[in-house]
Amino acid sequence: LVDATIQTIQNIITELRPGILDVLGLFAAIEWQAAELKKMSGITCDLSLPSEDVLVDAEISTNIFRIIQELFTNIVRYSQATNVSVRIEIIRDRLFLNVTDNGIGIRPQDISSPVSFGIIGIRERVYAMKGEMDITGTSGMGTSIIIAVPVNAGQSAQPE
Repeated sequence: LVDATIQTIQNIITELRPGILDVLGLFAAIEWQAAELKKMSGITCDLSLPSEDVLVDAEISTNIFRIIQELFTNIVRYSQATNVSVRIEIIRDRLFLNVTDNGIGIRPQDISSPVSFGIIGIRERVYAMKGEMDITGTSGMGTSIIIAVPVNAGQSAQPE
């Protein structure tokens, strides 16, 4: 019973802040997640990410990583895509995330559906970060989501 409780607590902690972010950093963790996407589903992922020497605060990196995980889950489940593109840019004090797939395209009614729990969760994360998001789908051509959130990004410091 004690072992099961400890395992449950460890699972909860991992869900709150994935350890991979602490070990690899946000951008390497996204690269790892893209490789997992390819391994599990066959969907290829083109990445355009900032260099690892850009620091993004822990809350933002956790939310961005979770958003990408949810988007990958939705792409696998619903899109029938064969390729996804993930681009992150940090311009001045904003992080821009653009995820586009070549699938069937999300329908407008699914974007605002009260049972689209993945999108609802993404929207709540974005708004909690005081960000903005836009989702568009084109039938037979894919779906694109653009997210912009304020960040305090800086250059990584070498430990002294």
